Amino acid sequence: MNWIIGDWLRILVIAGLVCATTGYVWVKVQISEAAMGIAQAREVSVTLREEHAKLEAAVDMAQRPGLVRGRAVRELHMVDATTQTMSELMVGGIDG
Repeated sequence: MNWIIGDWLRILVIAGLVCATTGYVWVKVQISEAAMGIAQAREVSVTLREEHAKLEAAVDMAQRPGLVRGRAVRELHMVDATTQTMSELMVGGIDG
């Protein structure tokens, strides 16, 4: 009878050790996957910050008065307003 209890006790100890080892390995795998996810998120964050800085610089460049004036002349064929063009517009607006 005593040997039956001893066998069951050994089986329970071995099963407990197997479960503890499996649990330990599972936790380590989960920690590793979380660490890889964090590292990947950091890389994406750095890339997005660089792209954001580039876009902000492009917006700043596009809003400079000299560039806006040059683009208006080149692409929209606009001219600077002078006294003559203003009077032509006013006269043309009244007659037209």
